[in-house]
Order: sequence, then C-alpha cells, then structure tokens
Amino acid sequence: MLYHVNRRKVFAVMLSFLVCLSFSTALPVSSADELLLKWGFDAEEEKMEEDLSGRDYKAQLQRRDWRDPHPERVPDGMQGRGDGSIRLKEGASLRLLRPLELPEKWTLSFWVKDERPLSEIPADLNPEEFLSIRTRQIGLDRPWYFRLDPEEIGRDKGWQGGENGEEWEHIEVPAFWHETHVGEKLGYGWYKTKFYVPEKHAETDHELHFESVDEQTWVYINGEYAGEHTGSPSLWDVPFSITVEADLLQAGENLLIVRSHSSDGAAGIYKPVYFKPPPGSDHRMNMRGLAGNRTTAGGWEHVAIVNDGYEARLYINGREKSRVDRDLWSHEERRVELTFAQRGEDNFSGLLDEVRLYSDAVQDEKISELALYRPDEDWLQQYDEDMR
Repeated sequence: MLYHVNRRKVFAVMLSFLVCLSFSTALPVSSADELLLKWGFDAEEEKMEEDLSGRDYKAQLQRRDWRDPHPERVPDGMQGRGDGSIRLKEGASLRLLRPLELPEKWTLSFWVKDERPLSEIPADLNPEEFLSIRTRQIGLDRPWYFRLDPEEIGRDKGWQGGENGEEWEHIEVPAFWHETHVGEKLGYGWYKTKFYVPEKHAETDHELHFESVDEQTWVYINGEYAGEHTGSPSLWDVPFSITVEADLLQAGENLLIVRSHSSDGAAGIYKPVYFKPPPGSDHRMNMRGLAGNRTTAGGWEHVAIVNDGYEARLYINGREKSRVDRDLWSHEERRVELTFAQRGEDNFSGLLDEVRLYSDAVQDEKISELALYRPDEDWLQQYDEDMR
C-alpha cells in the first residue's frame, strides 16, 4: 500500500524537532535540590573523609591526642549504603577543611546517635549541641606547594618571595611529610599557597592560626617576614598564632610562605592552618528556637534542617518539630566552615553518619525518605541512588 507524503509537513515537523533539541541541549539542566556535600564514613580508616558528592569538600577528624589522628569508624550493619559511621567523643570534632559557599536555600541532613548516659541526654534535641556553622572571612582553600631545602639556601635564594619553578610540587596540607611524596625526611622545607582578602578587610590585622607544625616555623606574607614560632624542638605539638599586620596584606590575592624545620621524628604542617575572623566579623549561624522532643533518646535519630531564606524548620526522624520565621543565615558573607562536635566542648559524645547538604529547601516527602532507614538496620534497597 502506498502513502502520500506531504514533504512540507515532514520538513516542518523535523524543523520543530531540531529547534526543540537545540534549546534542550543549550540550556543547562540542574536539579532543584542538588547535592553539594556528602560524607558517608564507609571507607577504610583514613585521616581525611572524602566528599562523595564529587565537589572535594573533605573533612578531617581532629582529636586532642595527636597520636590518634585517624577517625574511629564503627561498623553498623548497613547494606547498600556502606558499613560504617564515625564516632565523636572526648573532645574530637569533624571539620570541613575548606570554606563552603552556602546557598540562599539549603537543607542539611544527617544521622546522629548520642552515646552519653540517658540521664545526661536532654529531652529536647538542639542542633547547636553538636553543630556549628560560621563564617571564615579568609580561607586557605587554594592548593599548597612544597620544596625541600636540604642545603639551607632558601632564604639566601629568596624563596620567601615564592618564585615559580619546577622544584615546587603540590602537597597535601595538613599532613606529615612521610604521609606525602616527600617521604621520611628531616630538615628545612618550604610551603607556599595563595589566599584572597576582601577589600573591606585588607586594612585589618589578621591572626593566622596553626594548630601544630612539627617543629619550628617562619611565616612570610607577600615576600615579607610576618613572624615565627621557634626556639625548641618541643614546639612540635604546640598550637600558635602569627599576627599578620595590615600593611603586609593587599586587597585581592596574597601569597603565604611557610618555612618549617624538624630535627627529629616527623616533620611538616600536620594539623589545620587558617585565618581567624577579624574582631567583630565572626558570625555564627543562629539556630536558637530550633529544638524538638527526641523520640529515640540514646538511639539513632535523623536530623534535617531546612532553610528557605524566609523561615527554617527542624525535622527529627522525618517529622517537623519546630520552625522559626527567619533566615538562619543573615550575614552577607556566605563562605562558611562546618564543624560537628565543637572541639573542646564536652556537650556531645556519639556517632555521626550520612551527612548531606542540598542546594535547596527540600520538600517534606524527601525528608521522610531520608529518615526512612536507620543506620543500625539491615536493608536491601540501593538507598544512595534514590537519594541523590
């Protein structure tokens, strides 16, 4: 049987299809609740916690005892999602290693299990018990580079000015030298990185804080000497700060050079280094008013905080418990640091799992799905794929 074909109609249909295809491929498609960060705590014991969202927002467990720097991972019988959580106790905290740009609308979801005696667990769950979100005005989130100085010629050669050259190699910070490509070495070494200073803070002195360097340290900003932490090999585990005076800084990009020396044992910047916010500029997220009755005190609880830019809601185990009619983050600076179990505070001791940050205020249905399976229960569904 033969059919009559109207060529004009066929051409019009094809043209319409091509136009629609061109628009669909030219316009980016983005999820309304894009996953910005995910820590699953499912890998083998590591010093760093990798970001499973692919955005490289690594975290590090920090302890009071330097001899036990690795996260304590706890098997919990999960299937499909992994087989571990992380324990925060005895002054330990989990901290984001580089600042995160907080969107206007966001949702933070995680599982938490308080392991304190039941008599010490408050009836109401308050996120500020174990969670801190605050500004970091100047972040050291750029790559670090390093070179050894076995002949002690760096200062005479002007390495404090950070000249370029093949000798500078990328290095992970924080880490001991022996944990990097440098290997089992001692003596002098030089680090360099760049950081950005907002114009409004360029005329302010800043505190550059080192949680520890093994073992002595000299600091240079934009090629100029800023300060040092020297005098004894015993300084290797002593935190210290260097005051960077305003006349060493400039609005925009700046250069940081750190010269270190170790005579025995290990070596390097093995704990975090960061700028403290200038006086009056530090801003911590105000979560007052977000609290709700616990339903499983002493057991696993799913917590979600939803901020839509106008109001914020707290969910515990999938149910809304409280809300406040304001934006939790009203500060103009949106580069923030995220810390679970503030170091030095003894108000939380327990387990943490499945930390997720989304770039939108997700709907109640998804909160219910996120809270559907407890970490200590076996289940067979491919939960991760569904929740992305």
